[in-house]
Amino acid sequence: MESTLITAQELAINLEVHLLKKPKEPLLPVSSLPKLNQRIWGLGKGRVIIVAGRTAMGKTALMSQISCDLAKANNRVVYLSLEMPKEELHTRCFSREFKISNNELERGNFDKYLGQYKHFVNSMQSFPLKYSECIGMNWKQIDEMINACEINKPQAIVIDHINHIKTSGINDKAVIDDYLTNILTLSRKHNITFIIGAQINRISQNEKNTYPELHHLKGTGRLEEIADMVLLLYWPYYYDNRKPLDGYQIIIGKNRYGSMGVHECRFQPQYSLFEEVIADER
Repeated sequence: MESTLITAQELAINLEVHLLKKPKEPLLPVSSLPKLNQRIWGLGKGRVIIVAGRTAMGKTALMSQISCDLAKANNRVVYLSLEMPKEELHTRCFSREFKISNNELERGNFDKYLGQYKHFVNSMQSFPLKYSECIGMNWKQIDEMINACEINKPQAIVIDHINHIKTSGINDKAVIDDYLTNILTLSRKHNITFIIGAQINRISQNEKNTYPELHHLKGTGRLEEIADMVLLLYWPYYYDNRKPLDGYQIIIGKNRYGSMGVHECRFQPQYSLFEEVIADER
């Protein structure tokens, strides 16, 4: 046991190699939100990122946008959807890319945008993003998928979302805890970043404070424990339609490797699009 100990001096000597490996540009960049990207210095390799919010806060929209950002930077991404059909998810990518209203597409007006769609299809050639609706209900499926990929293992895996995994209904917390513990192991073992969507507990009718906090994470405290970063989502308009429709906050509630705090941005739900706030708009 003592042989595993290392002195401070020995560690200091070896520290130079470790620090010289630090990237000068963010790894796994969130390029569509450059200010947020600089603030958190990308998502980092081999980490667990929790994206949490109450229902209709835009969790899927943000995770979908992040997955496209990562793929545009030539990172292999797998999006495991446990809730929404893959076609609907990719429709959001199309809508966001060309700022076409989701309502327009939902109401059968796709034929008006065939030109944009042609460009979209061309842009998807060799685009390293894959979807599945079948994998992810338990962690062993994800382990099998990673091992089956052999050389071209994903560099990021999105799980949308943790509260939809398969449980017995008897002890959901224990099942989720075991799932998360093994996801953390897979992340470290394969140097894969996991981006996991999570629900926040519903507020009661007597609660006036709708602002999300870490202890509101639904299902288990293990979410907070294993996370390298937790992004809490808050859309004031959802609770008060007198607020600006596009006003939005991404709250960096936990970050082992960087800054924390509130990041103001713009949310355009009709396009499933998040954008940075321009200085003149503040």
